[in-house]
Amino acid sequence: MFDKEENRLNDRSVYEAPVILYTKDNSDDYYDGRICNHSPGGMYIKTDADLHGNQCYVVKIGNNNNDVNSPEKYTEFYGIVRWAQFVNKTDSLDLSYKYGYGMEYTEPATFWCKSG
Repeated sequence: MFDKEENRLNDRSVYEAPVILYTKDNSDDYYDGRICNHSPGGMYIKTDADLHGNQCYVVKIGNNNNDVNSPEKYTEFYGIVRWAQFVNKTDSLDLSYKYGYGMEYTEPATFWCKSG
């Protein structure tokens, strides 16, 4: 696992939605997860998948809505895993995940995102 440091450049906004993650080269091998918060620089995601650091992943948000000012107005993001932690508790929706990941957008989110 990676060391987690609190070196945030941007404030976080709490936001929860289901996501699907996969590497840019392999959309057949995907993982379910949940976004927990986001910022202009990245997002925090929980999943049972053992993701690899410095690997680029596609993050697709499940309930797409273009009328809100949140990550779900876009269908997908490209991000790199920058840190990871074990998660040993159940979240607010009674969902349990093994890992939490800090992901940094590879480019500003609005550049890479495809509107729905």
